[in-house]
Amino acid sequence: MTEQSFDTLEFVGRRVPDYSVETDTNGHKYQVELPGTYEVGLKLQGVFRPITSFPAAGLLADIARAKNAAAAETSSDTSEPAPSE
Repeated sequence: MTEQSFDTLEFVGRRVPDYSVETDTNGHKYQVELPGTYEVGLKLQGVFRPITSFPAAGLLADIARAKNAAAAETSSDTSEPAPSE
């Protein structure tokens, strides 16, 4: 087998959802999407190889908090100061 050298590797992540089957009050079953897991890995010539995974719920909550904090900071920076008398 010839030795191959790969100069560029992509470090990527992807969310892998999970599903739960629930039953409503009438006995009908329906599928609910859950946060699932988040996989981090390498992508080499279009092939993804996971390195590790962890629950996605915590990551999604952290992202939402970071976005809210950034939006609050941006809105406070762009608000004009009150005129002084």
